[in-house]
Amino acid sequence: MAGSEGVPAHLSLVCSKNQEAYLLLQTRLPGERWALEEGYDSSVSLFVSGVVQHEIKLAMSVLHKSAREKPLYGKSQNDDPAYLDTIASTSLSGSVMDSLIAWLGYRPGQKVSIVGIQETGIYMQSTSSGADIEKFRQNCLKTD
Repeated sequence: MAGSEGVPAHLSLVCSKNQEAYLLLQTRLPGERWALEEGYDSSVSLFVSGVVQHEIKLAMSVLHKSAREKPLYGKSQNDDPAYLDTIASTSLSGSVMDSLIAWLGYRPGQKVSIVGIQETGIYMQSTSSGADIEKFRQNCLKTD
């Protein structure tokens, strides 16, 4: 759904076996490893910016804390999964999916950010359009 250059950050929509949609964020959270706990819950804001900035409030939890410290010197291994933390949202409602579809519009390239996890912001550029999200929804979500 979105990615960044520099600090690695990848935001994906994933479908559970129960046909529920979740946002999955993989990035390197700041701070000391000992200060971050798996299961840590945070209220975050997801922003999508085009001409107008839109905001959704979500709850997210740390699923996986990377075990490795980043090297202080030499080539950074930012894209190595061993250095990335994994954070997941609660199940996304239909209204959140509707908002994402509308806000991402007809082509990729919108600015997407998540703010509130350890008081930091993660900024990315969308790689999916609203039509891509709609197709995902049709393939994933339960029809009641």
